[in-house]
Amino acid sequence: MKSRPWTRKEIAALRALYPDRAYAEIGEILGRTAMAVRSRGHLLRLKRRNGHRPWAPSAVKRLRALFANCPSAEVAKILRRPVASVNQKAHRLGMKKSARYLASPAACRLRRGDNVGKATRFPKGHVPANKGLRRPGWSRGRMAETQFKKGQRSSNYLPIGTVSKDFYGYLRIKIADGLGGTGNQKVWAFVHRKVWEDAHGPIPKGHRIWWKDGNHANCALENLELLSDKEHMARTTIHRLPKELKDTIMVAGRLKRRIRRIERDGKQHPGTTQASV
Repeated sequence: MKSRPWTRKEIAALRALYPDRAYAEIGEILGRTAMAVRSRGHLLRLKRRNGHRPWAPSAVKRLRALFANCPSAEVAKILRRPVASVNQKAHRLGMKKSARYLASPAACRLRRGDNVGKATRFPKGHVPANKGLRRPGWSRGRMAETQFKKGQRSSNYLPIGTVSKDFYGYLRIKIADGLGGTGNQKVWAFVHRKVWEDAHGPIPKGHRIWWKDGNHANCALENLELLSDKEHMARTTIHRLPKELKDTIMVAGRLKRRIRRIERDGKQHPGTTQASV
């Protein structure tokens, strides 16, 4: 049986509803099945809101019927949702547990006035079973010989002043002890920036340091120059190239993206007819 084509009006409505509504709810609005809604959303590469599972009207109706007199954990199990999701939705809808439920043993800590949990608490003046056993210098087993001693550093510690190349090929120099590896600029500073600032002071806002010979490892002061962001872009981006070459690169980029998109859609929906490149 041939499926009914999607109209522009239906697709516009689908785009508006898809991120937050349940498939079944969207299907009821558009007169289609939940599976059809889901499939069309995938084909259009629509995204659902991260971590959000919409509440269908039928689920809300069942929540209203169960929440007042049933433990939230049981409601969550019936609706196949986390307990936190059930409680949050009930709170937004202004729903509360009934007086009969709050007076029952199932209410546990929600009950008021009967001091729930008293039997399991430590009484006043209770002496811990291990009191006095943790003497100064005490350690169990080989704990003492495997602990770091005062002032001891790990075997991979690098002293301040160490120069290292980061993931992107830039030279970094260690200027302080701390965590985070070369990604922490308060610990690992860029060598080219430090060399320039030591000679000329802070780098003005909207400017950056660049290498005259293009070699990121050559951070000698005479090889560095101060560029504005505009000058830097004109010198290092595609816009520095002749117009014919720039247009060719941009067309090639669009073509590669189109090919990758077709290949990805083919893997997600095998058997579907794809548009030609």
